[in-house]
Amino acid sequence: MSDATDSSDSLQLSEQLNQLAADGVHLAVDDQNKESTKQLALELVQQHHDRINELYYEHDLSDAEAEALALAEADVTPAGTALIMTVTGRNDISEETVVEYIEQNAAV
Repeated sequence: MSDATDSSDSLQLSEQLNQLAADGVHLAVDDQNKESTKQLALELVQQHHDRINELYYEHDLSDAEAEALALAEADVTPAGTALIMTVTGRNDISEETVVEYIEQNAAV
């Protein structure tokens, strides 16, 4: 797959997850919706895995901070990032927490 296709796929996934978060999907997901949302989330995180690792290892960020910052760079909203982190198994990640992570590490 080409970089342009990867970029297009990433943008499309970001937009889908941002819309799901805006629609409040994470507030009441049934098992079927949770699984489909989780698949989208995992696919997007996998596409940005190298950047997440770079932030984690080279800039000494926590895994949650690295993921939040990498997803922000991929045009995922804080609400979208909170949704992604929630459906992929992180507990107690709010939109406010994501914003804090991004603001604290914006200079990276």
